[in-house]
Amino acid sequence: MKNKLGLTYSLFVMVALLLNACQAAPSGGPTSTPTEPVGAAFTQAAQTAEAQQTEQAKEIKSPTPTATPTATRTNTPTPTSTSTATPTFTFTPTASNTPTPTETPFGATYQTPNPSGSFCNWAQFVADVTVPDNTRFPPQTYFEKTWRLKNIGYCTWNEDYSVVFVNRDQLGANNRYSLNKEVKPGEMVDVTIRFKSPATAGFYQGNWMLSDDEFKRFGTGAKADGVFWVRIEVVIKTPRPSTSGFNFATNVCLASWVSTAGPLDCSGRIGDPNGWVYYLPNPVTETRHDNEPTLWTNPPLADNSIITGTYQTVPVEGGDHFRADVGCLYGYENCGVNFYVKYSLGSDDEIFELGEYLQTYDGITTHIDIDLGFLADRNVTFYLVVDNNRINDEDAAFWLNPHVGPP
Repeated sequence: MKNKLGLTYSLFVMVALLLNACQAAPSGGPTSTPTEPVGAAFTQAAQTAEAQQTEQAKEIKSPTPTATPTATRTNTPTPTSTSTATPTFTFTPTASNTPTPTETPFGATYQTPNPSGSFCNWAQFVADVTVPDNTRFPPQTYFEKTWRLKNIGYCTWNEDYSVVFVNRDQLGANNRYSLNKEVKPGEMVDVTIRFKSPATAGFYQGNWMLSDDEFKRFGTGAKADGVFWVRIEVVIKTPRPSTSGFNFATNVCLASWVSTAGPLDCSGRIGDPNGWVYYLPNPVTETRHDNEPTLWTNPPLADNSIITGTYQTVPVEGGDHFRADVGCLYGYENCGVNFYVKYSLGSDDEIFELGEYLQTYDGITTHIDIDLGFLADRNVTFYLVVDNNRINDEDAAFWLNPHVGPP
């Protein structure tokens, strides 16, 4: 037992001596850097790295900046308030209850036919009631053209429908005339427009169409886009060709016209309460439809009224006669007037009567034939006079082909 304890103690002493020898420094000095605390080592390393970076920064030259852009604006604008909830509208006019009066271009078809092939707005030309094609007029003469049209569409033409000028010769008319009446499908209407013949000789034609209540044109033909027209010829005649004489109707504006109500225009307006003279190239009299130049001389629309046309210095040659047919126009059944043919010579104030002719609406017209031989080689002033016999009553008096010339 004692031997075991002694041995153990001896081993313990030996281990202690060996450990002490390992910790003793060699005589030549330490061979390793003394160990420092971890925090001190980290601080020293950081300081060393910072010093190295500072030295490197001194050796590397900082580049000179080449115009570093300071947010220069470009042409692409930055939207200030792009809102998708409130879009910006480009104004495009849409149909409203007040249509803009711009006509559909001539010849355009704006309608689609229904399954049966009919159009809402569609017209048919029926007849030229007055002024057939190529009717001759003197220059600067008023006349009224009447077309008869039929509504062959399935829409009613109301008071807002119009007759509108399309192109070519307008002949002194307006651009638009309201129908001022209702025309149902299948019904006909007479459309009348007042024109004036041009001053220059030649042929003239004006084209017309209808316009609906939205100012869209329509007309005749298979596509409802055709026109109806007025077509005339202006003929300038010399006052007195030796072969045909002088015609008072075609020279209506060479006369001065006056009534008991005052001076009148040489080609007036039908229905003027002051009376009117009106040139008719194709009159319809109480007995027939004629095609010779005619004067409609209507006294003022009052009792005791007279109308007179004065033609100064009409040359009369040997053998000349004054000729005319006189009477009442068709349809004016209460017409009752006196016709007078009078004359004066030169500067004489005295007026002489060549003939007086009472005419009523009785189916009979009067032919006037006066021999002017006693006035041969004279410049004669003629007076065409109509008296309404003291009563204002449909006094549509006509002079058919009144002229001075050889038999």
